[in-house]
Amino acid sequence: MKKVLVLVSGGLDSQLAVKLLQQQGFKITGLVFKSLFFKEQVGVKACQQLGISYQIVDISQPHLKLVKQPQYGRGAAANPCLDCHLLMLKQAKKIMDKQGFDYVATGEVIGQRPFSQNQVALKLLAQRSGLKANLRRPLIEAGISGRSRQKQLKLAAELGIKAYIQPAGGCILTEKIYGQKLLNLFQHWPNCHAADIQLLRLGRVIWFGQTLGVIGRNHQDNQLLTKSVQSGDLLLLPKNFPGPTVLIRSQGKISKTVVNKAKKLILKYSKPIKNPGFEVILN
Repeated sequence: MKKVLVLVSGGLDSQLAVKLLQQQGFKITGLVFKSLFFKEQVGVKACQQLGISYQIVDISQPHLKLVKQPQYGRGAAANPCLDCHLLMLKQAKKIMDKQGFDYVATGEVIGQRPFSQNQVALKLLAQRSGLKANLRRPLIEAGISGRSRQKQLKLAAELGIKAYIQPAGGCILTEKIYGQKLLNLFQHWPNCHAADIQLLRLGRVIWFGQTLGVIGRNHQDNQLLTKSVQSGDLLLLPKNFPGPTVLIRSQGKISKTVVNKAKKLILKYSKPIKNPGFEVILN
């Protein structure tokens, strides 16, 4: 029995790819990727529901590098889909060669995404990944194309697939608001690290020149910001009134001017109070 390594994101198309290949008599193993921008849990859950074995590969570092400087450009937000797919396929080829798989397969569909799933892009991915004829795209082989998902939904019902994420639903890079935050971070701090990127999800992001401030939007944000403090960070909290926490991070010295501006922001997002006090914690 020939073996196929299938890239499983947890989306409908990758699950359909698994089912279609199983119908053809292949032994399937799922390949689930994780990075700073998408987690492995949804893909793992899909593999478990499909009843297939799976492997998890962490591509956080090489993925961050290409997100900062994609070779083939970005989509509508900060998503370098073509570069990302190529990275995954190259990783898959290494596993295929090392572990003796016969093919690598994806859930790609011609025309579903104009930027990364057109004829030119799909041919480029097959060639540049080194997979060439060892790359299977069972949905394309089944005649599925275009942005309409009616054929996939009908096929899913026939094959008993019920749980799946929406297209690109697992990748925060496709979200325009987050994407702009991330691109701003790259512009201010080209050498930013994973810990800096994690802050972008934890509240309102404010730049004081080259100094980053993150303001909690709720109690959960406030708690997470407190747990995210690193050496050199400054944490600013309201002392005698309820209000948001602010984490301030800089690649240089944090000035008193920035701290004063952060205090004003806390007051802006709090109920009016006379003689407000603040607690300043410098880690």
